[in-house]
Amino acid sequence: MSLRRTPLATSSGPSYSTAGGTAVPDEAAFRLPSKMYGDPPFRIVPPRSASPAEFTYASANRGVARIEGDLVTLVGPGTTVISAHQATAPGFLATSFSAELVVVPHPGVLLQNKLIWLAPHAGPRTAPQTRAECSQLFGGNDGWRLPTPTELQALLLSRQFAQSDWPTGRYWSSARHAAGAMYITSSDQPHLAVAAVATHAAHACYVRLNPILAMVEGDSGPTGTWELLDDD
Repeated sequence: MSLRRTPLATSSGPSYSTAGGTAVPDEAAFRLPSKMYGDPPFRIVPPRSASPAEFTYASANRGVARIEGDLVTLVGPGTTVISAHQATAPGFLATSFSAELVVVPHPGVLLQNKLIWLAPHAGPRTAPQTRAECSQLFGGNDGWRLPTPTELQALLLSRQFAQSDWPTGRYWSSARHAAGAMYITSSDQPHLAVAAVATHAAHACYVRLNPILAMVEGDSGPTGTWELLDDD
């Protein structure tokens, strides 16, 4: 009787169990570099293996990273375990490796309630400019949008905003009015107003659901009746 070794791998290196069989892929550490949320998708470098069988990959936390083939797309900050599975091949046994992938927050990101906020950049801009910019964030397929008035109010009154270096002033909301786009001014009592002039400029911060908390139901901030003030 011969012995075979089936890797039970982690990022610190494989361990083995024994049973009857033949050859196994080469022992190799499986490593993934740390990433920053907002980095572009990247391809996995497979573990070293003498087996001709292809590797397939899976992410344990799809709120942090999702995988198609060997292409990893970062979905949010956090930690996930990426598994690499190799099927059997003539003369080789199936094997698996795993490695931890750490995605650190973007320095311009705030986490508040169940939302991820991307800080304003490049100064105030017009409403049409914000819509064009938002559609291009992180490749345009990551769910980024302008915040609702209620979401924006919750942010502007939050401790996270007060402790950040985000600018004060007007911020665009997703709300629209017959007279134009609508914004909220950061203050002790944020108020909703209309920008009736197309060249009116305000800060733009963008928001999306935090995938890790996406199963949480309910509103993302305080509700209430908005008082519409004249544009000044």
